[in-house]
Amino acid sequence: MAEFDKTLRDIVQNIPQKFVSILTGKKGVKILDNTFPSTKERVADMVLQLEDSSIFYLELQTQNDKNMLFRMLEYYLLLEQR
Repeated sequence: MAEFDKTLRDIVQNIPQKFVSILTGKKGVKILDNTFPSTKERVADMVLQLEDSSIFYLELQTQNDKNMLFRMLEYYLLLEQR
């Protein structure tokens, strides 16, 4: 499956503006970098599996953090992937 995905991605990248126009009806104006390298270690404050197999996740804060929503989303996505 991964080889098929790569082939399809290569085909679409050869005609990105037209492909996006077909899908959205709008013109693509700039191709953006599509790589997301990361070496960031993520450590949640508390993650527990409950008796009903649901997950309890707790992040403790001592002060307001304007990026807290994004951090919670990142942990949620990492937990869902696992």
